[in-house]
Amino acid sequence: MNIVSEFTNDQVIELINEMYDYRIKNGVNSDRPKLQKLYKEHQNFHSEDMLYQYILNEAAIRFDKVVIELFLKHPDKFLRIQ
Repeated sequence: MNIVSEFTNDQVIELINEMYDYRIKNGVNSDRPKLQKLYKEHQNFHSEDMLYQYILNEAAIRFDKVVIELFLKHPDKFLRIQ
């Protein structure tokens, strides 16, 4: 069962923000309490990377139209084109 599918949109966004801070903004030394708590509470994830994949997949399902609109209107922001 994918526990992430039961989360609210706000919870998914919070997890995405924490993932972004961890992986892109602050690096591996950043704090990620929500992700770590979720990983520890649900033993059906074999690794944190698996959990990240579930979160990203759920976000893609929920927010696909938003992402497409943002990308179409501002591709330079997302592709980091100067």
